[in-house]
Amino acid sequence: PRWRYLSKFGFGLGVGDYRVRIRQLHPRGHAAALDLEPYLDEQWPAADALGEGCERRSFARTILQVSAGANGTWGAWEANSVEHVVRPHVWYFAVSACASHLLNGTSDFEIEFEAVQQGGSHF
Repeated sequence: PRWRYLSKFGFGLGVGDYRVRIRQLHPRGHAAALDLEPYLDEQWPAADALGEGCERRSFARTILQVSAGANGTWGAWEANSVEHVVRPHVWYFAVSACASHLLNGTSDFEIEFEAVQQGGSHF
């Protein structure tokens, strides 16, 4: 599959931050990249109901491209933030290769994902 659920995180009021980086375990000589797709809790049920993962991209709030480092090393951290002023929200995160050249064959990745509330708390 070219689309995989990654994690979810509940962000409270204020500005919350998230970041991600990837490492391709068996590089094939070209720069690999995946997309991080964040979904707001209000759109997640509709996105999750779709059978084909890549069709879900239309419900993502943004798409953040994340590149692996060269020769199996970790790529740079890619970061973004969300802001809530009315109520807290749960955000769902997925990674995909839907818009990638990684369409043929299998590629294995390690993914590091971190999300924090305003003030730096993980809770």
